[in-house]
Amino acid sequence: WMSRCDENEQLFLPYVLPALLDKAAKDTSLRLMVIACSGNRGEWLRKLNPVWDYFRIFPDEEIWQTGKPEERAALLKKIRQDDPGRAREWLRQTWEQETAASKVELLKTLRINVGTGDLEWLENLLDEKGQKVKDGAMALLKLIPGSSIVNQYEGLLKQSVTLKKEKALLGMLNKVSIQQTLPAVVDESIFKSGIEKLAGQKASITDESFILYQLIGSVPPTFWEKQFECTPGQVVAYFDKYASDKIPALGLAVSRFKQTDWIPYFLDQPGFYPDFLEMMTTSEQEKYLIRFLKVDALNTIHFALKLKHEWGLD
Repeated sequence: WMSRCDENEQLFLPYVLPALLDKAAKDTSLRLMVIACSGNRGEWLRKLNPVWDYFRIFPDEEIWQTGKPEERAALLKKIRQDDPGRAREWLRQTWEQETAASKVELLKTLRINVGTGDLEWLENLLDEKGQKVKDGAMALLKLIPGSSIVNQYEGLLKQSVTLKKEKALLGMLNKVSIQQTLPAVVDESIFKSGIEKLAGQKASITDESFILYQLIGSVPPTFWEKQFECTPGQVVAYFDKYASDKIPALGLAVSRFKQTDWIPYFLDQPGFYPDFLEMMTTSEQEKYLIRFLKVDALNTIHFALKLKHEWGLD
């Protein structure tokens, strides 16, 4: 509720201010929102209670330089929403002075609007000493098309998953199939990047199929347009018909890389992709949830409760 007030630049009603000022006195992560949504009345109230003395409006730059870790992280998230480049540059400027723990936490804020502008710096962070920092940078690079790790995944898939077309019935018809075979030798760095080698003893799929599933879910869906030389709709249709076990991985990639234009091709699929909801309009969200209500009521209601708008009558 406080986040939505902040996002929509609304002021809290006067009668709730004392309770919120008390709450933010104990939970410092709420302070920026309380300050932003309390206005002049909050500034006046804080003078009446020493416990509320934290309520002082500082310039963003001062909070970034002198604020507490949770205040700095909250500020970086806020700036990242509107000006990703500015947030990144602030972090770069103080990077050498940050502790290992703060580096890990502040890197997480870059998931907001992560993109190609972050690429060069994040690639350099792979040379950091701390493993957790390197892991954080790698997790972000996996979300950016064109990063070294995504390119590596695409290179392996280019060899491993191909669309084969053959003539059948005296050359009158085309026989289509998707060939899925890993090369005899796979670069070990693939597995060090987070791709698991083994499906597990009780798994119903082979280790090779498990590796390919992970890789398909880790590359932009647009890769398949070039690989198969066809449209997005045809890509989904080919996977559905010739490699249906990999359709969920393709859906995962649509979510991971925010490929909104691919969502319509998955609406007839039996699988429920909750991450699609944040990329849909209000009416699309409701239609999608209603469709799955009968087959998976508990899960559907769980995600419906997270919607930011009032439910429609249906």
